[in-house]
Amino acid sequence: NNDLTEIGKYAFTYCEQLTSATFTKATKVGNSAFSSCDSLESISLPEVKEIESSSFNYCSSLESISMPKIEVLGSDKELYGVFNSSYKMTTINIPSTIQSIGKNAFENTKITTINIDRRAGSISGAPWGATGATVNWTGTW
Repeated sequence: NNDLTEIGKYAFTYCEQLTSATFTKATKVGNSAFSSCDSLESISLPEVKEIESSSFNYCSSLESISMPKIEVLGSDKELYGVFNSSYKMTTINIPSTIQSIGKNAFENTKITTINIDRRAGSISGAPWGATGATVNWTGTW
């Protein structure tokens, strides 16, 4: 649905046949929206500005996510991260629009490389639960 502006809590939880998705107008992804989508390999969220905690937990096949306008990725108030137990993704690219990343955003994942288009240290908490991950700060502001 191209008119969808928000993906609500638990909207696609346990949609085990979902392999890829694009939401052209959605600006927010709610808590656990795609949790346990075991076959989800890729998702494109061109207008999303906020992704709540647990949104992609247990997405064991997730390899890539496109979120070029993301501002808020998870929350420090939540126990679980955004990608908890999603083991295929090893690299994540965060655009310069990012303002905050939750303390456990990448906890319990296989993410080894986090590329952020911001200046070094501009967002506190690196590597946000991704133990041993390398954070590459590529931006100038």
